[in-house]
Amino acid sequence: MTARGRMRGWTVAGSLVGGATAFGLGLFLAGQGIERADQWASVISVFVALAGLLAAGYGIILARRPQPAGAGPVRNTIAEGAVTGPALLVRDVRRTSLTGTPIPPSPESARAAEPGEVENRVEGGTFYGMLIMGRDLTDVVLPPSPPPGDVRDGDGR
Repeated sequence: MTARGRMRGWTVAGSLVGGATAFGLGLFLAGQGIERADQWASVISVFVALAGLLAAGYGIILARRPQPAGAGPVRNTIAEGAVTGPALLVRDVRRTSLTGTPIPPSPESARAAEPGEVENRVEGGTFYGMLIMGRDLTDVVLPPSPPPGDVRDGDGR
């Protein structure tokens, strides 16, 4: 079963349980009389509010947690075209210089690669600059792009 299918299953199950709980609670409160039903509703609302507060706090914690970079496959394709500057077909590039200026080393440079796959393909086209294909690149130094209209021959001259 896919992750989407499991999520849909949990959504349906949660809706059924929530609906049955609301129906049962309504029947219970209807049999209590107006005075006692009001007291019961006050007590129940305190616990529902606490559960909502806990769920919101848990959601905030999950939202602040970093997501893995290589969670799924990455597929990069260039099909027919004229690329005048550097072209990068990569996954997870850290610290890139687009000006040709070297990047000083940092602790981030030694970080381990994340799991996951990458597929890079070129299906035709003309490249007038660098073509870099790979995954998990760190400290990439690229030369400055040529000005618009400065198309060089295939040898980079």
